[in-house]
Amino acid sequence: MTVYRLHDHMHAGRPDGIIAGELQKLQWDCDYDNEFAVHLHQKKTAREIAAELEKKWGLARVRMAGDLDTPMDGVYLMIGAFGEENHMKQLQKDDCQVLVVGETSEWRIGEYIRDAQQLGFHKALLVWRPRRQRARRHGGAGGGNRAAASRHRVPLL
Repeated sequence: MTVYRLHDHMHAGRPDGIIAGELQKLQWDCDYDNEFAVHLHQKKTAREIAAELEKKWGLARVRMAGDLDTPMDGVYLMIGAFGEENHMKQLQKDDCQVLVVGETSEWRIGEYIRDAQQLGFHKALLVWRPRRQRARRHGGAGGGNRAAASRHRVPLL
């Protein structure tokens, strides 16, 4: 038997099929560059964006770092495993203000975001986690107090 996995094919197209689909769920009034960059027509804070991701994507939680309260319009959706080098490359662009990722090197990217904020740059990092991972991590739906506690938004750093 041969297992053929075509998941990465969805990320290979322009626009990225996964990002375009998730962007549709968000129903933002925005422009999308068909790769990662989203320009919001109405600015939002990173906290507002995190709340929308949780609600509209059905996420267990979104971890946050950086400037969470300044309204911004440059959001980069790097859904998938693009790697920390690609995250750094995008963060160095002026229009990348809020970086949304599913996984990253928190000790490197998180610290970069914190440093950027302390230097006066408006940058934020949002790291999302699907509900299915939370349930598995806490032993399913009956995970007790730890599962209930994980529903609250927890700062990244």
